[in-house]
Amino acid sequence: MTVDGSIPVRAMNDIITHILPNGLRVVHLYVPKAQAAHFGVAVRAGSSHEHDESQYGLAHFVEHTLFKGTLKRSAWHIINRMENIGGELNAFTTKEDTVIYSDFPKNALVRAVELITDLILHSKFPQNEIDRERGVICDEINSYLDSPADAVYDEFEDLLYSGTPVGHNILGTISSVENITSQMCAQWLRQHYNTANMVVFYAGSTSMGSFLKKTEKFLIQIPASTSDKVVAFPWSPNKKFKEIRKNETHQAHTVVGCALPRLDVEESVNMALLSNILGGPGMNSIFNVELRERRGLVYNVESTVTNWAFSTMFTTYFGCDPCDNDTCLKIIERELEKIAEGSITARRLVASKRQYQGQMILSRENVENRIISAARALLHNGYVMSIAQTKALLDDVSASSMQKMAQRLTDLSCLTIMP
Repeated sequence: MTVDGSIPVRAMNDIITHILPNGLRVVHLYVPKAQAAHFGVAVRAGSSHEHDESQYGLAHFVEHTLFKGTLKRSAWHIINRMENIGGELNAFTTKEDTVIYSDFPKNALVRAVELITDLILHSKFPQNEIDRERGVICDEINSYLDSPADAVYDEFEDLLYSGTPVGHNILGTISSVENITSQMCAQWLRQHYNTANMVVFYAGSTSMGSFLKKTEKFLIQIPASTSDKVVAFPWSPNKKFKEIRKNETHQAHTVVGCALPRLDVEESVNMALLSNILGGPGMNSIFNVELRERRGLVYNVESTVTNWAFSTMFTTYFGCDPCDNDTCLKIIERELEKIAEGSITARRLVASKRQYQGQMILSRENVENRIISAARALLHNGYVMSIAQTKALLDDVSASSMQKMAQRLTDLSCLTIMP
């Protein structure tokens, strides 16, 4: 990263960073022949920053209502600004950040930057739009009743991290959403949307130098702040649990997993590889082979690693016939125990590394996801890992380090939603 704000020399398709005079960090990916481009901001303003129950759902609510009017644009004009040229305007909220971005034909860069900075700087949050959007978000909350495969993840996280800032749903509750006001949205924007909490990202055929010439006059208006809003708090894992909740479903939907202290970069690569071996996207993952291919017990099984600012969470989800739920759980626990006892051979490890590296190469082709991931990494970690750096760390992973990591995943909690 360039700490002095200078523009580094880099190879084509490398991600580089730059710092504007107001302290705003920029992440840039040069894709010379791209006909489409991507611009946006990642902001450290997620549901984990809602420390008062009356605020639950506020980060997500602001993400929705940013598009409802600025000092110079109505909601209709905002919707059509990018759509009229074939572009899109999108946003999403997570536990730890909000991302607002646009995908657009390559020549519409200034249009996209001017629009998104207008939203950040001049959103009005009109009361009539607030009231209308409140109903939309309440419907979104209720829709989870029809999506147990999604709801089980959120409810598992709430149990696992109860009493912490991430231990509540991103959407909030019907009660908290009904109490959100225009003033609360405006205050949230003023409090969190500043340079200390923000990373700007761009991917496309405009070079870094040209990008800055065209956009700096807009980006420099974002409020400067030298106070990073990361909130530290004490945390220790909650007591292990195993719960069953009833719902009108056909399948049993289960999440099994655990929380660990935040892993360092080397440990994170170990964990990512282990998760990929266990329940990654490959059909040859251990859980897919054991639960689906050999026994036909599940349609879908997948493992995931999530890194919070203070903790790392490992989870495995599967959906199955309710009568097979206990069998699936026993198989998952048994396979984890095998790895903890040293079942990953040197030959299997080499093959797994090769597979994971291939998946990373394929993921590079999704430019939008790559640049957003880079921006969020810089926002939360302070650096962006290149594929070469990740590969070097991956090469250092040993069978014994995989064994030790698996040993940390044997005390699992479990939540099942079933008929």
